Amino acid sequence: MLIKQRKLPLIIKVDEALLRRLPINHRKRSLIEEDLAIRNACYKGEQNLDYYLDRLPQQNLYILNDLRIKNDKYFFQIDTLLLTPNFGLIIEAKNFSGTLFFDTISKQFIRTYGNKEEGFSDPIIQVQEQQEQLVDWLFAHQIMDFPIEYIIGISNPETIIKAHPGSQSIFQFILHYPHIKNRFLELQAKYSKYDINPQQLRKLCDQLVRAHSPYIPNIQSLYNINQSDISQGVQCPECKHLPMLRVSHTWRCPHCKHQSKSAHLQAMEDYLLLFNPQLTNQACREFLCLKSRNIAYKLLKASGLPFSGSNKGRVYYRGD
Repeated sequence: MLIKQRKLPLIIKVDEALLRRLPINHRKRSLIEEDLAIRNACYKGEQNLDYYLDRLPQQNLYILNDLRIKNDKYFFQIDTLLLTPNFGLIIEAKNFSGTLFFDTISKQFIRTYGNKEEGFSDPIIQVQEQQEQLVDWLFAHQIMDFPIEYIIGISNPETIIKAHPGSQSIFQFILHYPHIKNRFLELQAKYSKYDINPQQLRKLCDQLVRAHSPYIPNIQSLYNINQSDISQGVQCPECKHLPMLRVSHTWRCPHCKHQSKSAHLQAMEDYLLLFNPQLTNQACREFLCLKSRNIAYKLLKASGLPFSGSNKGRVYYRGD
């Protein structure tokens, strides 16, 4: 049973919004484009995992995606957590191409792609830390001795996985996606004597969902970008010119003459992503380059964005 769905990470939306509104020659543009490509590849790898999760035995299986939970002072994040009455399984999704070498002697993780060799943070250490944090969190919530295992799932079937001689044991938890089902069945057999109450297991799922705290990106800390660098206005969906003009109940591009009645919706979302998670009538007017409070009110009211308050105290929020 799917308890917590996988959603497009907010950081991807932020990167896309930045690229829409930063000048072509901005000093951080190439860095953002590179980050966005990596994040999209990671998200695609996580999405590919969902097909293989559907092939697992579904009875008494609970699936929670994209968990970010605070344990004491720090947050830990899990791509996918499977919970059964017998055990829990953390799946860390990786979408690497080329050849991956896990050097268990020097504790290095090396990727060779083409003629380029790169070092990355060791995903084994990463997922072991997730396991330790989750066990600690469970203990703090009076759930003790519940087995937690982990897998590093490799999305690309053409990726070659190698390890230092004598370290072949790592292949029991570094797997291509098609092998996850067999590992899951092995763990079911291993922990068949452990059986948590179904009501308690569902209660645990609810506790984890309530404990989830989504990551809210901040462009200043991420990229050291000043808000003054970001272009305001409604962007033309055809030629990407900024800003469009409001003429007779529609948006008109002065560059390509394209007209749109809904182009402002993207601008509102960009504001909520890049400037402030709350959008007021005044902020809407300033960002959309409008003079009329009444027009801004009508556009906000028809936007479908959730809101709170009334009259001049009303504020709008992102729909996600």
